[in-house]
Amino acid sequence: DLDLEDGMNEEDYYDASIIWEWYDPGTMKWNPYPKHINRSLSGLQDLGSPRYMYKPGNKDAEGNEEREQTLNPPNNVATNHAYYSEMIDHHIYTGCGRMMRMRQTC
Repeated sequence: DLDLEDGMNEEDYYDASIIWEWYDPGTMKWNPYPKHINRSLSGLQDLGSPRYMYKPGNKDAEGNEEREQTLNPPNNVATNHAYYSEMIDHHIYTGCGRMMRMRQTC
């Protein structure tokens, strides 16, 4: 809950000029995160969080993790941890990671 003022919606809270992207070494291109993940990455960084935990395509898994990690993630837990200090999006169940960046458009 963002505790927004009356008449203000969530879209107004985030700076749309900030774009978060992940790098695909196969195509050698930067790809934008989906809008929801982009907003969450910016919001948690603004709050000083060290990471954003998410599962692509499952908003209900945000911020959830297993107490003891299993080999196969349950549906309701985050599979990716995006670390701001290293700018790495790490898939915690496979050990793979990919570079990420934040850029600002005009």
